[in-house]
Amino acid sequence: MIQRVWRKPGRCEGNGGNCVEVDHTTTPDTVYVRDSKAGDEGPVFEFDHAEWRAHIEAVKAGQYDLPDDEIDIQELVAQLSKLSPEQREQLWHRLKDEVALADPVLQEGLRQMRVGQVTKA
Repeated sequence: MIQRVWRKPGRCEGNGGNCVEVDHTTTPDTVYVRDSKAGDEGPVFEFDHAEWRAHIEAVKAGQYDLPDDEIDIQELVAQLSKLSPEQREQLWHRLKDEVALADPVLQEGLRQMRVGQVTKA
């Protein structure tokens, strides 16, 4: 098995260690990328240098930036009110660990959805 030399960006430490790690030294023509949270157990993606440069330019250009808009709670409530109780339960299980922790408004919306307090807006 190849021993990779993984490097994290300098800004990674302030992010709780949730970063992308890169190895561009093991094989001269390939850049390897992985999620630092997954470590050796997670997938490793391979890019040639042209693909990697294109990706870096897209990141710098803001192509992958998340919108700065606040979540419209009224629109969220309107959409959730259309779901059946079974659909709400399925959605709850899919989102509770991923999305709710990132935004208190979503957290409260999901809590209300779970207990069936969502009313039509």
